[in-house]
Amino acid sequence: MGVQFSTPVLNDVTVLTEFWPLVREDFPRLEKQPAIPPATEDFGVAQTAPSFQIQFGTEGPSPRYWLLSETGTELIQLQQDRFLINWRQLQPTDEYPRYAHLRERFLREYGLLRTALGEARWQTVNVDLCEISYINHIPAELDGSTIQLSDVLTAVQPFSQEEATVLPQLEDSNLQARFVLRGWDGRSAAPTGRMYLGAGHAVRGATQENIYALNLLVRGRPSGQTIEDAIDFFDEARMLIVRGFRELTTEGMHQFWGARP
Repeated sequence: MGVQFSTPVLNDVTVLTEFWPLVREDFPRLEKQPAIPPATEDFGVAQTAPSFQIQFGTEGPSPRYWLLSETGTELIQLQQDRFLINWRQLQPTDEYPRYAHLRERFLREYGLLRTALGEARWQTVNVDLCEISYINHIPAELDGSTIQLSDVLTAVQPFSQEEATVLPQLEDSNLQARFVLRGWDGRSAAPTGRMYLGAGHAVRGATQENIYALNLLVRGRPSGQTIEDAIDFFDEARMLIVRGFRELTTEGMHQFWGARP
């Protein structure tokens, strides 16, 4: 979960000498990563699928800093116009700490960012967008049988190999979809943000297991500029993702997971 600022707010001095000392006990490791391109949510023009928070690659000219916990499962990402909190699974035994924990983590670290910047500079900070995402790993083999994306998602039509006369065997598939938000109750006349769905075949790094990676991201403008406004956005967007995940996934997967009605 994180925020994008309307103008550059952070620089190397702020990150390394003013903010990092405040969180270094919990985030002792430092890495540099390429910067994330600015995000936009314009309407009436073409939009491409978003870049998700966890990215890997060579160092770029305008760095993004990763401040990592000792295990590397929790991290803060900072660049000129971004502040993000992440959790990631590195080992099969790593357990997701749940939303409430990351929510409190965001509250604490974002508050410390305000302390690092000082009140004078903080008064010039404007949040352009908030975003929250969930990345779900779903095994591509269940009960000894390979499954297709249509077995996981309701939006994908099943492919019948029996009816195919020319096409060879389907190996895997991908899906990109966007949903327009019109307020959390769907009643706003003007668009307020989007939910993005990205799904496709991947390989789990820790085990080299074939999986389907299902990414759900909600991004839009908060109702105001306070930390409470950002948290309100995260709470509503998280609930949309949780409920949307159930509607997007098939009854067969619900039965496999033992999901409650």
